[in-house]
Amino acid sequence: MSKKDLSVLKFKKNNLKNNFSLTYLNFKSYLEKFIKKKSFLVAVSGGPDSLALSALSQIYSNEKKNTLFFVLIDHGIRFDSSKEATAVKSLLKKKKINLIILKNKKKIKKKIQKRKQKLLNHF
Repeated sequence: MSKKDLSVLKFKKNNLKNNFSLTYLNFKSYLEKFIKKKSFLVAVSGGPDSLALSALSQIYSNEKKNTLFFVLIDHGIRFDSSKEATAVKSLLKKKKINLIILKNKKKIKKKIQKRKQKLLNHF
């Protein structure tokens, strides 16, 4: 690897850190407008947005000494939803984030997206 390649990688790494810092400052500023209590809950789906939210929330919680709860609801709709929930929990555990998985006990009928769309159209 050439020196040029290394400098590009270093720039990208520094740029990523700067972008993350700016994102965190914006996140923190937004949260401080709404979070008035010493504890709050973060709903996690396992997607990239909720994982980013988890990371930002954990940093905020450590800085402010808040009590933070991370929760994922396993609706049990997809065949491997339990396995997916466990994988998310394992991933977050590596980052010292304790995820609580709540398992839906009630049978969800098919066509949930269609019912959701009808409900949204109603408004």
